[in-house]
Amino acid sequence: STSVMEVGKNGVLTMTGGSIDTTGDLWYGVYAQSGSNVTLDGTTINSTLSCVSGNGLENGAVVKLTNVDFTSEMVAAVFFPSTESLTVTGGSFTGATGFDIRAGTVIITGAEITIDLRTQRVRNGYRRLRPC
Repeated sequence: STSVMEVGKNGVLTMTGGSIDTTGDLWYGVYAQSGSNVTLDGTTINSTLSCVSGNGLENGAVVKLTNVDFTSEMVAAVFFPSTESLTVTGGSFTGATGFDIRAGTVIITGAEITIDLRTQRVRNGYRRLRPC
């Protein structure tokens, strides 16, 4: 799997408005590497995998999401096993889960989270789970 935007080690991404669509491929929207700083404000991301992601081997990312609209077809809208800090203000997050947070400091204020498990999709070994 790959991402449409990869923010390199100690890199900075600021995106106001705009949209990313990766549906149809096994891609992430934005991938934050070690020490990166990602700010998305009013951005829409529709993705097969997570709209914003990190990696457990990549630590120290600082991510700020404000009034975004994220939809993942198969997994959590936001996946962060690595973030130093994730700050979410407002926005809409739809996926198999809204957030999959495994490390770091997380503050979520005023976000709308929708769990969508209506269909099961299997593609190249990725499986969207149904509730028991």
